[in-house]
Amino acid sequence: MTSSNHPQGRHAATVRINAGDEIPDGDGGSMHRDPANGGPSGWEIRHEIARGGMGIVYLAFDPTLSRFIAIKRLAVGGELRNTMRARFLREARAMAALNHIHICRIYAVSEDADGPYIAMEYVAGPEPSVAPDEPAPSFSLETLVHRHGALSQSQTLALTAKIGGAVSHAHQRGVIHRDLKPSNVLLDEHGEPRVVDFGLAALALDADDRLTITGDKLLSLGYGAPEQEDDATNTDHRADVYALGGIVYFCLTGENPRFYRDHRVPEALREPLLRALEKDREKRWPSINAFMTALQEALASETQPVPGRDGWVCKWCHTLNSLGERYCEECGWDGLVLCPCCETSMRFGMRACPSCNADQRALEDADGLLDLLRELRRQKQFERLLERARLIDTLHAKGAVSEATYQQIAELRQGAVWAVQRKDELRRAIATATAEEDYERTRELLNEYDIIDTSDTYGDLRARLPEKLADRHISKLYQRLQTARAFMDQKKLASCRAIMTALRDQQQSIASMADTVPKLRKATAPGTPIPDPDGAAPDNPAGLLAYCGAAIDRLEHALAEEENRIQSWQEEAETAFRNQDYHHCMRLCREVALITAEPTPATELMNRAKEAYQTVDRLIKTAEQALAAKQWQKAGNLANHLLTVWKANHAGAQKIINSLVRRRRLHYLRNISLLTVWIVVLYVLAMPPVLRLRNFEKMPPSTETFFFRPIIRLYQQTPLRHYAKLWGLHP
Repeated sequence: MTSSNHPQGRHAATVRINAGDEIPDGDGGSMHRDPANGGPSGWEIRHEIARGGMGIVYLAFDPTLSRFIAIKRLAVGGELRNTMRARFLREARAMAALNHIHICRIYAVSEDADGPYIAMEYVAGPEPSVAPDEPAPSFSLETLVHRHGALSQSQTLALTAKIGGAVSHAHQRGVIHRDLKPSNVLLDEHGEPRVVDFGLAALALDADDRLTITGDKLLSLGYGAPEQEDDATNTDHRADVYALGGIVYFCLTGENPRFYRDHRVPEALREPLLRALEKDREKRWPSINAFMTALQEALASETQPVPGRDGWVCKWCHTLNSLGERYCEECGWDGLVLCPCCETSMRFGMRACPSCNADQRALEDADGLLDLLRELRRQKQFERLLERARLIDTLHAKGAVSEATYQQIAELRQGAVWAVQRKDELRRAIATATAEEDYERTRELLNEYDIIDTSDTYGDLRARLPEKLADRHISKLYQRLQTARAFMDQKKLASCRAIMTALRDQQQSIASMADTVPKLRKATAPGTPIPDPDGAAPDNPAGLLAYCGAAIDRLEHALAEEENRIQSWQEEAETAFRNQDYHHCMRLCREVALITAEPTPATELMNRAKEAYQTVDRLIKTAEQALAAKQWQKAGNLANHLLTVWKANHAGAQKIINSLVRRRRLHYLRNISLLTVWIVVLYVLAMPPVLRLRNFEKMPPSTETFFFRPIIRLYQQTPLRHYAKLWGLHP
């Protein structure tokens, strides 16, 4: 079991495991877990939490005992399946044989259709849980050092003493871990260690270890003993001594012991640590207890002079050479280094430079401090960087730090100050943006905060941000829906249409968030009951979203019907206007005005039709006035203008035309009658003189026949003969 979290395990489906009956082990025996005899069954697997070279570890819940457990399964297949299965079961045997407070306990071993598995104790870490229904995540020693930096000497020895006690307990029962490393040491909620992952464990009492083939390399770089790299069968309990020495070095320096640097280790602990990390296992400490005792004694005598140190240590092979030897007796190195201050050649390991008297330990401490600060900057632990960077002022005051190192540390400290100040500003800005429900701004600030901080301080806020954003969008969607309804009631169709467009865009924006917000997926899933849009709005966001969707659809339908009616009447009104039927055009425009209270093209059309109608009415009145004044020409011109230019099919215009025709006919008839009467009178009055002239034979007889014969007969048959007698005429 390792402590590395699997990235995709949080949302895995819950499945169940039922305990099997009997599992053969690697030696032909069996391991029995019967549910009827109190064995576990029906565990609920939540998700994957770790994955190693041989197994996969899942978080599970035991409903019988109401506790969380870890279930480890075999992760290999094919030809290695049988061998790995035997090793897997041997791990279960190795762990089952141990009973120590600092070793992860095993609960059960069983097998199902997917292969064998081990149910063991789940070690919850000191960090808070990421979900309300799950335990705190696992937390390893490796994670502790990487996040918070190297431990102090006292912390290191206190922690490794507990780990050493657990490993010593395993050795006493014939179990060799063979894969001891910081990632296989978990820390519980109180910081107490638990040794896990006995996947490579060997049983020292087995005379024939058939599961480890000669030549196998079972090695974790930096922590695996050199003999494990050559031949895994050639290992004993001293391989765990080497690994524990690597863990001590890692805790003190934060670095992998594969690249061991003697100056990074406190001087008092160098000798016991170097002996634990000897390549030749015969030169190592004979047991874990001996190694831990040596560390405790070295720490207790740190202030006392160390006997037998009249020499220099090779920084490549760590061999202790006498001062008279110029070259290392092991690797042949000349032992010369350059002073960082004056660049004078000097022996490696000398405390003071013979040229500038620079304190080499202080210089090493300054270089180590610089490396630590760089690592803290890489880990974005700027508060700890500022705390550790204060040490450089003490060293610089003694003149034991080069200007280049001091300048680099000053730059790191200046950058850390800016980062801390910026983090404070971002915290205040995030709080303000969250209070104002400006979640887009909050997301931008969180992204910037993550650049300068890796503590996941706002992990919970970031996880809830999509849901908060969705709730705000749904609330604004409902508010806009109410605004659209108000515009519809006020007959402001254009404003309502603009709001409807914004509503549709907001609906699409909310739909795009359904993948990250589970309740949105539930609200938009097919078959979800649609609430009554005329009823009361639900209180929960998911129900409110469905309510808004139904209300928007209904409002869209009603708005489309009104717009279609307006469009139809407007087109008909335009046709009537082109035909100069202004009265019908204005009637249609008034119908449009009853539907919408906002200006439309029909409003302008109505104004134009009204103006044209008034012009026609004015021309008709002028024509009537001209007709009454007997201005026939003017009345006729106006009537012709109405009929030809305006094409007015108007009752008043027709009446004027008819009256004009009738009056002009009467006028012409009267004039003709009067003219006729006058002609007759003149003709009659002209008869006596003419007849008189005829009697005097002044006129030819033919004239009488042609012109005067009718009048002569008239004289004879009417009272005009009396008039003729006056002229002396004889009929």
